Amino acid sequence: MTESNPCIFGPLLGPLHDGELSDQRRQEVLEHLQTCPHCPAELADIRRFGTVLSASAQASIPDHRLNEIFDRSVVLAAQSDSALSSLSRLSAGKPSEPTHLRYVRWASGVAAAIFLLAMGNLVYVNYIKETPADHRITPVPSVKPEIPATTPDAKPRNPA
Repeated sequence: MTESNPCIFGPLLGPLHDGELSDQRRQEVLEHLQTCPHCPAELADIRRFGTVLSASAQASIPDHRLNEIFDRSVVLAAQSDSALSSLSRLSAGKPSEPTHLRYVRWASGVAAAIFLLAMGNLVYVNYIKETPADHRITPVPSVKPEIPATTPDAKPRNPA
């Protein structure tokens, strides 16, 4: 069954057209075509479609048209090469950048390097390296409440 053909032999019409069915199955489908109202029309559509496909596969581009396409591609390649060479000539005549900008960039790089070294040293001294003994924070002694000593004659307290 297909969308256009409600018959159960519909899916076998394409393989019948292509010659993919066994002899027995082919004979069954051909006998069915004699009685079914839907299958002959669909087989005719499949044959028309096959004819269109085979005709388009045999069509070729004429040689003069291929030569014309090739000539156009050669012209376009030459134009792009000339455009690229003119751009490279234009950029070759200009200095890369003004001299004062080179000095500013160099000085900025040195300043950034000095800043990074200073920050790295600061982190190393304060967080990684052990602090000297005189800079260490001494722990505050904890205050413990006086707990009376228990004696044998002391009475235990009732927690009530």
